[in-house]
Amino acid sequence: MFYYGDWITMPGVAICSCNDGLRPDIFKLEKTDTELEINYKPI
Repeated sequence: MFYYGDWITMPGVAICSCNDGLRPDIFKLEKTDTELEINYKPI
């Protein structure tokens, strides 16, 4: 299967999916070292 391999056991990597039977989506999420910045003021 395409989702088995070395990258799934790496720290900071996750596989998430939507359970919609008609339009499923699969995401590969990876941790970054970028700091979060909020550049807007809520209304």
